[in-house]
Amino acid sequence: MDFKIVEVHDPLMYDRLAYPQHDNASRSWFQSTLFNEAHSYKLNEMGKKFVAQCRSIYDSISDSVRLAGINHAIKLLDRVADRDEIYEIDSYDGLVDASPIMRRFIMAAEDIRLAFQKQRIDGYGDNYVDTEPGAVGNDHYDFRLVNQGMLRVPMGGDNAVVSEYCEELYVGDRHLSVHEKNDILTSQSLASYYLSKGFDPTRVR
Repeated sequence: MDFKIVEVHDPLMYDRLAYPQHDNASRSWFQSTLFNEAHSYKLNEMGKKFVAQCRSIYDSISDSVRLAGINHAIKLLDRVADRDEIYEIDSYDGLVDASPIMRRFIMAAEDIRLAFQKQRIDGYGDNYVDTEPGAVGNDHYDFRLVNQGMLRVPMGGDNAVVSEYCEELYVGDRHLSVHEKNDILTSQSLASYYLSKGFDPTRVR
């Protein structure tokens, strides 16, 4: 199988490659060329079936992107309404202004907890209660809750692992969905990035 690696340095070009349905030029080409019914008379039955399948795939991709956009908009509305729910944090200000439940899970990241224990970061100040002082990684309840059944590379390790924890949940807690875990882990990664750059993602305003 032949393939070509394309290095993309322009964010707009990446968007066009990854999501051609978003780009006006690409969308116009699909509509005027591949999906133009005026050209269908040139095709045999097999060609028409191929075009129909292409259109079906194109429409399904567009629909999935629209659905993802709708879900993202709903999450943004939840944040604006200050609802205490799990969502993906995508900015430094979002980390600093995280909702209570997201603060709890940001503080479950191994490097964030270590920095907090060494008093290098605020740890959200009075807006976060550390119920397990000194616990990090597998020893920390919230860490286990987030990483249950998820593929990860342990801090300082080289090999990916999947951990299964058998324990009773605290009263009022529930098992997290895969989507919620992904949102939390993505947010933790962003917090770790800012921490590595010398910023405090848990800063008290």
